[in-house]
Amino acid sequence: MAEKSKLTVAAEIAAIVGCCFCAIGVVIAWMAYWDSRKPIVIPNTAVTTGATMLVSKVAVYCFMATVAFTVTASVLFFVASRKRKKESASARFDSSGSIAPLSIFDVEVYRIIRATKLAFASQTQNFFQVMGKGNDFKIDMDILIELYVVNISPNTQYIKEICGVVEVEGIEYPLVMQKGFSAFALNDDPCEWCLDPTPQDASDSFHSRQQKLETLPPLADSFPVALEPKKPLEGWVRLLISQINPEKLDGTVNYNLTIKDSLGVAYPIIKAVKRDDRGEIATRRVATR
Repeated sequence: MAEKSKLTVAAEIAAIVGCCFCAIGVVIAWMAYWDSRKPIVIPNTAVTTGATMLVSKVAVYCFMATVAFTVTASVLFFVASRKRKKESASARFDSSGSIAPLSIFDVEVYRIIRATKLAFASQTQNFFQVMGKGNDFKIDMDILIELYVVNISPNTQYIKEICGVVEVEGIEYPLVMQKGFSAFALNDDPCEWCLDPTPQDASDSFHSRQQKLETLPPLADSFPVALEPKKPLEGWVRLLISQINPEKLDGTVNYNLTIKDSLGVAYPIIKAVKRDDRGEIATRRVATR
């Protein structure tokens, strides 16, 4: 059984106290009614005592307390219900990194590659550093992610997008999913990110190496994408970070990635799996594809 929240416990206590005051008020009101029918008379006089008036006031106060505690309990129950719904929509994973019962996707991240969206970015950055303005060098960057997704729910689910944030020096930069694998323009020729399956083969000429480059397999051709139960998806996605210093994205930063369903519910991606890399990321002109 799930543990009750503090708000739920407080609401239950308020409801119980309200019920007690209500019961006391009913008893006292009944007593006041009978006292009014049989007034207490002082011997040799016809004057009734003020006991009936006092009892009636106590009954009114009890009923007022009942209303107050009932309203308090209702408010607490409402707040607890809203909080429980919010937590059930966002807290999908337990602390051990395994998938919690409310999860609908099992996601494994194979690789995260940082790529600058500027030709000759390192040379440009060196120029800024020589000028003493290294911290002012900011460009857009692509985050290429290879991942594996499985729908573990009994129903067909829709993946709306892969997104996230990365925190650098206390500033959160959004990671926005992009279409395709566009890299940058070189001499007005658009280039794209691709996969070099034999990066260690230095004997190949530039032309032969370009011919061997492979297109990155996307996680899906388009989004939203329907995913049937137990059906997996494997491939790459491209996320964009706008205007950031590439040196800040070193190996110490944490990428807080999420996968969103068709309702916009975000499920944290926290599982990383190490496996042998299948080539390295490279660029090629789109015209030579």
